[in-house]
Amino acid sequence: MLQSIRQTDDDPRDAVRANVFLTAILDASGVTYAVRVRNISVSGALIDGEQLPTNGASVRLSRGQLESCGEVAWEDGEYRGLRFSSPVDVQAWVKKVGHNGQREVDQKLAVLRQSGRTDPIALVADDRSSADTPHRVSIDLDALCEELADCPRMSVEFGEQLIRIDTIAQRLRKIIGASG
Repeated sequence: MLQSIRQTDDDPRDAVRANVFLTAILDASGVTYAVRVRNISVSGALIDGEQLPTNGASVRLSRGQLESCGEVAWEDGEYRGLRFSSPVDVQAWVKKVGHNGQREVDQKLAVLRQSGRTDPIALVADDRSSADTPHRVSIDLDALCEELADCPRMSVEFGEQLIRIDTIAQRLRKIIGASG
């Protein structure tokens, strides 16, 4: 059980919190941790995960293209309270991430309809942009993770595995960024 924490009148934790169940990556001094964000506000977040950094550690929380730097404000077992160094856009963090893969499918179907062609397989075969690339694989992993995370039962039963898939996708994006 989480310990209660004394709040003062000027405590930034009084900000409205969004209760969520999001997968994210916590980076502390180059070591990354797969975490779940349990709630988030403009000034901080409650996360949980295994063997996380301790009080006072400088951290960066990432989810997709979103990042926020801060520090570990408190700890209790596998839980950590993060204090962000600058306000975050809570709506952006909790917004369902639409994946590029679906947008590409929608665009290809629109092209198919406009061309009057009736064979979608031929259209895909003609499209050389659908070839596997590290970026394409990263997009596909993100899309799969988001689809699975949208199912509450999957998030509860396979939360750790979803976090690992998301971690792999983020690591792949870092490799792509470092080499490209």
